[in-house]
Amino acid sequence: MALEDEIDQLRSNPVFALFDAEALRLIAFSSETRILRKDDILFREGDVSDGGYFILAGSLELSGAMGAAIHGPGALIGETALFSETRRPATAVVLETTVIRRIPRELMRRVLAEFPETVNPLRAILKGRIAALTEQLTELHAVLLDEA
Repeated sequence: MALEDEIDQLRSNPVFALFDAEALRLIAFSSETRILRKDDILFREGDVSDGGYFILAGSLELSGAMGAAIHGPGALIGETALFSETRRPATAVVLETTVIRRIPRELMRRVLAEFPETVNPLRAILKGRIAALTEQLTELHAVLLDEA
C-alpha cells in the first residue's frame, strides 16, 4: 500500500481527521506496519499499553469484561493508549490476515509537539467522549439503583 493511500485511510478516522497532511505523513512514515495472521493475539486484557493500532486491512475482535466487538479497516484500537499509559481493557484476536499500523505513544507526543494546532480540537473530541461515557455510566447507575 502506498504511503498516500495510508494517509487517506488515517484521515478517514475522526481522531486523525484533525491532523493536516504533513502530520499524517509523519504518523504513516514513522509508525510500524505489522501483518498479523488469523488467531494471532495482538494484546491481552490487562496488558500495559504502549500506543494504539490502526487497522489498514483485515479485522480483529476485541473481547473483555465489556463484551465483544469486531473492528475492521479504519478502526483505531487503543485510542487512549496514544496519550497515556493504560491497561488494555480487552483481548484483541485477529480474525483474518490483518495489516495494522502500530502507533507508539512517543510518536503521538512528537506529532502533537510538532503540530500544536491539533491539540485543542483533539482535546475537545476526547472531552466529548468522556462526557458521553460519564452520562452512560450515570444512567446505568440509576438503573442499578432502581433494581436494588
